[in-house]
Amino acid sequence: MGIRATALKILPQCNFCDEVAHYDFCTRSGKWAYGCENHWREFRKRSGLGLGEGQLLLSHTEVRRMYNSFTNEVKPYEEAFDQVRSCEGEDVEDSIKEKAIG
Repeated sequence: MGIRATALKILPQCNFCDEVAHYDFCTRSGKWAYGCENHWREFRKRSGLGLGEGQLLLSHTEVRRMYNSFTNEVKPYEEAFDQVRSCEGEDVEDSIKEKAIG
């Protein structure tokens, strides 16, 4: 399985267009790329996320927003991300919710 999501201060640009990349993934050619949702779906080698497949990229702001929305309390980024560092579920938002409300 491995880590399915990681957080970055600034998200990179998609390697295929001018959109913001939300995935770091292995392409069908075996090369790794940053991709937006559309290009991840088009060029990914496998449909999953995890070791050898790819990761969902979240901004620090997105992690804090998701975590805080589930706990109804405001926490600094570092504390929120410590809770979601190793999201294991297929649905990362569900994994964050599960960790946030325990």
